[in-house]
Amino acid sequence: MTASDQSEHPPVGSEKPELRKWWRAKLAQSGPTPEESARVCQQVLATLEYQQAEWVGIFAARGHEVDLRLLWEARPNHVCFPRTYPEEMLLRFFPVADWKDLLLGYRGILEPLDIVPQVEPKLVLVPGITFDREGGRLGSGLGYYDRYLAQVPGAIKWGVVLDRHISPNPIAQQQTDVRMDALCTESGIVPCRRSSE
Repeated sequence: MTASDQSEHPPVGSEKPELRKWWRAKLAQSGPTPEESARVCQQVLATLEYQQAEWVGIFAARGHEVDLRLLWEARPNHVCFPRTYPEEMLLRFFPVADWKDLLLGYRGILEPLDIVPQVEPKLVLVPGITFDREGGRLGSGLGYYDRYLAQVPGAIKWGVVLDRHISPNPIAQQQTDVRMDALCTESGIVPCRRSSE
């Protein structure tokens, strides 16, 4: 394998820190365009899961994440955002009346205030550095979403990722990692297949 090949393909069988480093470098070079983010949103907007859920959990994009603001604009009274509680290592979801109510919070993430009652989204759109087609997720490594999703087993879990950023290789998962039910991409909502293990 040449040096060029190594830079074009993620390392196989690598530990998560090495995979994060590789994928973050790729995302820095080919993050989502506004048009691609809009196409991802259009795919979600067309689903019954989004249209019928009392609460849909999304995130305010940062860095090279897909921008989901259109989903909030379409149903502002039914979309909520996560707020991080580092002392407890937990996430809680809250609605916002105005996009300006999202304030810079933990690790530079735009977060809602917790001055209204928290809500429990039925559909949760989950950020990640990359996902595989079995629903495996490579996140930041702090486990906030895994802990939250483990507490709401009935929630529908969709990973948000562009087609070109889906990992071609399975991502090693730990017992505490929570797999996605589907991936939201610019070309559609792709159900995650499960391995035969």
